Amino acid sequence: MTTAILLAAGQSLRFQENVTPKQFFRVKGKKLYQFSLEAFLANRYIQSMILVVPETWVATVTDEIKRKKYAKPIDIISGGKTRQESSYLGLQYAYFHVKPDYVVIHDVARPLVMSSLIDKVCIEVKKAGAVTLGR
Repeated sequence: MTTAILLAAGQSLRFQENVTPKQFFRVKGKKLYQFSLEAFLANRYIQSMILVVPETWVATVTDEIKRKKYAKPIDIISGGKTRQESSYLGLQYAYFHVKPDYVVIHDVARPLVMSSLIDKVCIEVKKAGAVTLGR
């Protein structure tokens, strides 16, 4: 089983003109995090998701996810002060609660992730044990 950990806990420090963190800012009627969420949900290699959000957004995002009734399980957890800490918290949650064979981590501030790249990472991690995507 492969689980995607989507990091959405950032503080958007460079997006200061807005009170709302950029991952929750609406673009074409959707919150930015939803673009990545939907890309990973649509992917055939991903069986479950862990969405890591700021503590103050857990209830809001949980309500949004429940209303959509997605077909794959999505756990929403509180993130840390840094991307590294949020990644660690996501991995820790996966280890103790989801128990996947593989984990894919993606930062939702990069919403234009292509399905073909998700496929490639999921295929290659099974061959090599660990991979990273860079362009």
